Amino acid sequence: MIWHPRWQRIRRFFRKLSQIAAPPANESLLNDLLSEQLSAASLAEQIGWFERILVWAFPQDGGKSDARLRLLIKALEKNPSWKANFRSVFFSLMQQCRFLPMFTHVGIAVERGLWGDLSDRVRAKLIPGGGTENFSDVLLAALRHDEQVEEIRNLSTETLSSMLQLLAPDESDAIWQRRSEEMREAFVVLAIHAAHHGLTSQIRMRIAADDSVTGIPFVPLVELIQAGKIGALEDSVTSCERAVEQVYEHMEVQGVSVDVVNRLETISALLARIRTLHAVMQARGPAEVSLRVRDLVVAAVEAGLRGKSIRGYVRHHFYLLSRKIAERNGESGEHYIAHTRAEFMSLLRSGLGGGVIVVIMTILKLTVTSFRPAPLFLAIQIAVVYSAGFLAMQFAGFTLATKIPSFAASRLATLLNKLRRKSGSVFRQEFRLVLKSQGMALLGNITGVLAFGALIVFLSHLLFGQAPMRAGYAEHALADLNPFSSFAVPLGILTGVQLWLSSLAGGWFENWIVFNRVPSALAGHLRIKRLFGDTAGIRLGQWVQKHASGIATNIALGCLFGFTPLLGALFRANWNGNHVTISTATALFASTSLEFSHVKEEIAFAVLGLMFIALMNFAFSFGLALYVAASSERIKFGRVLYYLRRSF
Repeated sequence: MIWHPRWQRIRRFFRKLSQIAAPPANESLLNDLLSEQLSAASLAEQIGWFERILVWAFPQDGGKSDARLRLLIKALEKNPSWKANFRSVFFSLMQQCRFLPMFTHVGIAVERGLWGDLSDRVRAKLIPGGGTENFSDVLLAALRHDEQVEEIRNLSTETLSSMLQLLAPDESDAIWQRRSEEMREAFVVLAIHAAHHGLTSQIRMRIAADDSVTGIPFVPLVELIQAGKIGALEDSVTSCERAVEQVYEHMEVQGVSVDVVNRLETISALLARIRTLHAVMQARGPAEVSLRVRDLVVAAVEAGLRGKSIRGYVRHHFYLLSRKIAERNGESGEHYIAHTRAEFMSLLRSGLGGGVIVVIMTILKLTVTSFRPAPLFLAIQIAVVYSAGFLAMQFAGFTLATKIPSFAASRLATLLNKLRRKSGSVFRQEFRLVLKSQGMALLGNITGVLAFGALIVFLSHLLFGQAPMRAGYAEHALADLNPFSSFAVPLGILTGVQLWLSSLAGGWFENWIVFNRVPSALAGHLRIKRLFGDTAGIRLGQWVQKHASGIATNIALGCLFGFTPLLGALFRANWNGNHVTISTATALFASTSLEFSHVKEEIAFAVLGLMFIALMNFAFSFGLALYVAASSERIKFGRVLYYLRRSF
């Protein structure tokens, strides 16, 4: 949860106050732990004792760990037998435990992929560990919370140097030598894993223009490490990081793949660990060594916590999916935001045309419903009606107002990411333009619905001598829009979710088209060239890329509007969503099919319900799309909400 800066200062004040008033660390418990003689104990007993020491030093509430460690050091200096026992147990663990897994585990499955990673995490939750000799598991048994990791990160240099001096090797030089050898082995493992991911065809073709291995920087990294040239790693790692950035930049233009992004995230984590280990081995002097060892411990524990967290896996996978979708929606959203008076008037005119098509869709839906077909066939027919109407709206250049928020949200999140170190005034200005654009398009939709709908009502009376809707159906339609006696508002929320889902489908499909280079394939297709000319393939490819997102969005939205009520019928529930423009057309036909003096109150409640529906359509489609877009940029959603609140 993100708090306002003023409330953050108040919380920090009370936290410091509580720490001042907190009782001192339990010295008697520490004395009991240190008095245990474990020199001749088994490895399992020594591990259990060391874990209890860690739990005492770094409590789960994350309070005053630096003071606790100073108290531990002071107690050991006062009692030589306790100090000898502590050093004996620590060096026993250093000698018998395995450190290579701690050095090489980066919190992401580097061998099994996304789904294998999930199965490993679930198995770790269901089947308890134990009996392991990995030092990382020893640390994770005691350090299970982010607050504890933060306490390690905030340890003072003085405390770290004192701990290093306490544990300085004497006769145990061979133990430290073995740890150095394991670090060198870790370099090999990490570099080979990075090269394995970096040499896959999907990444290689985005780094080297000729798809050759020669220009791939991961190969020289492995060669340097195998040659033992650890001191020259800095430049090689930097080259690998630039290659990763190059692939990201390529995907911004050529589409995103979940698999490729996951590989890039894995490579980045592997390179970061190589840097951390390299810093430890290059450190000189007690102060620098203690700081670098602390960084290594923090990185290892954070990686272990990430690697065991199912929530972390879901968050990481959601980030990969949002990266895949949000960028394409951001590009599509740019033309939905008007900036000048001419653009606002153009949006109003396109909204008028959209309202006309909505009236036609409503008439067709009423016609299809009047035949009372089987539920499945009714769902198919309604899906076809809506999909065809939305596609006609797209190719005629008309606008449906409620589509604007889902696409504009990605544009706003990208803009906010670019303004991380700048004022949020540009973001607020852009958000206000989104609101104005939405309002102008909605005004055009409603005006078009009312004007063309009134014409249809007039023609219906003139040509057929009756209203366009049966009286019973009209009464039911008005009652369904009452925000107090029906599910009008929840169904408006449902439609907001459907609008968001359709924008995801559009973003995903356009990304798929771009990533798989469909326009290029069409441009070079020999049969198309022979049949329609040399430039036909190029024009077709450009047309597909331009309209792919809109086609997928419109068909997905039509299918959602058609099949969601059928799914609800399986549970005897009304899942027939309320879209503000379509509901306005329905309300118009219903109110003109009844005696006005008898339904004045129902019409008034229906108008109020339409206002609520418009708000729900906008809020949920925009909010969900903004959340996904913020996740793709790794922006905390609370920060986005903070800027949104300041926009009003």
